[in-house]
Amino acid sequence: MTDTNSLAGSYAVITGSTQGLGRATAELFAERGAAGIIVTGRNAERGETVARGLTNGGCRAVFVQADVGDVDGCRRVIAAADEAFGTLHVLANIAALTERGSIWDTKPEFFDQIAVNVRAPFFLMQDAVKLMAREGAAGPSSTSQASPRKAASRSCVPTRRPRGPLTCSRRTSPTRWSGTEFGSTRSTSAGWT
Repeated sequence: MTDTNSLAGSYAVITGSTQGLGRATAELFAERGAAGIIVTGRNAERGETVARGLTNGGCRAVFVQADVGDVDGCRRVIAAADEAFGTLHVLANIAALTERGSIWDTKPEFFDQIAVNVRAPFFLMQDAVKLMAREGAAGPSSTSQASPRKAASRSCVPTRRPRGPLTCSRRTSPTRWSGTEFGSTRSTSAGWT
């Protein structure tokens, strides 16, 4: 059975939430009781539409137009959460470039473009964990989210391990998320898994 109030009172940033999976995630968070959501994306018209729909449904939503391929864009997104809500419980890194190449034909210029799929989550998490730690916010965590409990561990580093080029781990006490008990260590891995 799914706990339909599993995000009650939580404040979230959901990147890429102007369309597709990001939008569906924002709608699900609102349905599950999130108190507020920062909607982000590059398209202002779609972003304002999503934010308006969430707000009309009872979840406070603020649209922040940002290209997370730019570190300043990442910083603006988290600063907007601080300004709007004063805290942050969940960061869902959903925005990504989805163009594909192959081992046979990928040029360095194309590879550098898709590197944003590792770079953006890293810099979003960097500011998010600072805000979360400052506020002592604890919240749910999953593969695509960052959420420290009390003081954040500083173990988020680029790595060459098989899990991917960016792995972030932290130690927490068990947290319930959608009815599933997790252990005491959480990881977020971005990149090639």
